[in-house]
Amino acid sequence: MIMLKRKNNNKEKAITLIALVITIIVLLILAGVTINLTLGEGGIFSKAQIAAKNYTNAQEKELIALEQFDTTVNDRLNNVTLRIDNKEGLSKLASDVNSGKTYEGETIILQNDIDLIESWTPIGTEEHPFLRNI
Repeated sequence: MIMLKRKNNNKEKAITLIALVITIIVLLILAGVTINLTLGEGGIFSKAQIAAKNYTNAQEKELIALEQFDTTVNDRLNNVTLRIDNKEGLSKLASDVNSGKTYEGETIILQNDIDLIESWTPIGTEEHPFLRNI
């Protein structure tokens, strides 16, 4: 009987050792998967960084949209019809006025200094004067 117990004891030790090896292998696989999901491409940290950049970009876009909305509201309250910030805008104003469009009673804001190096057509003619508020 003692011999039988020793044989059973050796079998139990062998099974326990195999279970331990399998457990270690499974833990190593799980650790590798966890590290890859956390630190690898498309992992939690890289996704968090992308989300932070997207949030910052969305915040900047929202601020720009709010500034544009604020400008639009102020323009409506102050009867601002047109804002000119470049040569093309000023040229369009000249063309509109010279064609007969009147901006009488409306406010036009020149937002920047505009260099007019080439020949320039004045805004308004004797037939279609540029009327302004004083």
